[in-house]
Amino acid sequence: MSYREVARELGIRDTYIHNWKNAFEKDGTLAAEVNREVSETAELKRLREECRQLNMERESWSRLVLPTSSISRGDTKTGSSNRTGKPQAPV
Repeated sequence: MSYREVARELGIRDTYIHNWKNAFEKDGTLAAEVNREVSETAELKRLREECRQLNMERESWSRLVLPTSSISRGDTKTGSSNRTGKPQAPV
């Protein structure tokens, strides 16, 4: 979108947009905003990758640990056992 199109859409003269852009470039605001967006994008990408890896690890652990832990606790369809190994009535 050109300056002229933006200005027309906002109902202002295109020289205002040029002046604002030049002022932002001069005081460093524009560069700071661009750098912030780039760093946020990089951080978001890193966090998404970390989340993906953690989800994969969780799935792997779930497949390995959950069946074993439910057996060691004595969970069955008919009830669970206490520390003595004797079945208890379902609650």
